[in-house]
Amino acid sequence: MDAKDGGQKIVCVTGGSVFIGSWAYDEKETKHLQALEEHKSNRLHLFQIDLLDYDSIVKAISGVAGVFHLASPCNVDRVDDPEKELLEPEIKGTKNVPMAAKELGVRRVVITSSMLAIIPSPYWPADVAKNEDCWTDVESLIDVVHSGASKTLAEKAAWEFAKEKGLDMVVVNPGAAMGPILPPTINTSMLVILRLLQETYEDLFIGSVHVKDVALAHMLVYENPSASGRHLRFVSSLILVTLQPSLPKDTNPVLVRSTDASKKLMDLGLQFTLIEQIIKDSVESLKSKGFLP
Repeated sequence: MDAKDGGQKIVCVTGGSVFIGSWAYDEKETKHLQALEEHKSNRLHLFQIDLLDYDSIVKAISGVAGVFHLASPCNVDRVDDPEKELLEPEIKGTKNVPMAAKELGVRRVVITSSMLAIIPSPYWPADVAKNEDCWTDVESLIDVVHSGASKTLAEKAAWEFAKEKGLDMVVVNPGAAMGPILPPTINTSMLVILRLLQETYEDLFIGSVHVKDVALAHMLVYENPSASGRHLRFVSSLILVTLQPSLPKDTNPVLVRSTDASKKLMDLGLQFTLIEQIIKDSVESLKSKGFLP
């Protein structure tokens, strides 16, 4: 929770101990946050919450003007119990946060969803670029990519609640967030790029985005009253071509390329970080953290 000088605004960020965003589990996972000057000067307060424990969420966001909900489970590999490990915490947690925010009179809630809630969408017109109106076809994913299914179902549940209760909510749908790692552990997106550097993959689409751009996108949609709805944010799938030049240039020819897929965020002032810089920052960070030699 970050309180700006003069008491102008206080916001709560769930998931602050992980890659993009303050969901604190233990001291090990929050050391990088405790080292921040904001924490030392008492402008940053850490709360331990459980997304399935409504009361713990209420305690964390009591008295804040805004909530950034970034905490959610995500796994690049298959899990033993997808219902318990992914679907339940993602869907119920993403419903609990808006519910608590509405109960406590929070001004605006920003939800971090995912590009996985937009694609794959086999029923979308083949000649039309994907945009914020596009939704993932859950039925085609439910037994295969549980993260995509959970992200989609969770975002839809949050929108249903927000519209029914009149909650001011906006959503950011980023691609795979990559770049400098602050936490002590590696996140799912950076694990993907690490594996790409160590192995060869084919027929794999990755819509990548710089983690700093994702953070800025959240601030922009929170600060701008005109921001509404969903906000798509990713650069391209060229990360595969850059890391593995033997692959064909277009790693997913069924997708229609667009130069303004992130127009809503660009109109708010967000600028792209180029894919080359994303890869450079990611590799340098993986090396500095000891994940690469």
